[in-house]
Amino acid sequence: MRTRAALALGLLFAALACAGCGQDEPSPAARTRAALGEIFLLAAFADPDRLAPRIVYRGPDAPRRWKDVCDASDPDERAHVRRLGARVTALLGAREPEFVTFRSETESEGTWLVWTVRGANGTAQFACLEIDGVIALGDMERD
Repeated sequence: MRTRAALALGLLFAALACAGCGQDEPSPAARTRAALGEIFLLAAFADPDRLAPRIVYRGPDAPRRWKDVCDASDPDERAHVRRLGARVTALLGAREPEFVTFRSETESEGTWLVWTVRGANGTAQFACLEIDGVIALGDMERD
């Protein structure tokens, strides 16, 4: 079963990575959708070392907060990455994610790129920030 799920997620990742292919420059929605596809795949494989650089740092170090990504070598940050990854996979389940709506909004942290995604176990808002050219997941709020 895990092999079938891995294959399905691999195909999903390939499809999402090509979102916006054929365009000169993919739209923010297409870029964010592709980034979330990668994040979903890494979360499904429970790989905190590779997932951490795709998760926005929200810890106690104020200069890093919302401006940096997580560091898997730090135990607290690794734990945060594991918890968030588990929440993502619990929402998605075995169902292919359905990307429902996209919006962007500017806040003090930067421009939030937000996709509403429906999974097997509900719907959530996945809010991302672009940090050093990488779209990273900052928050996941279930509806």
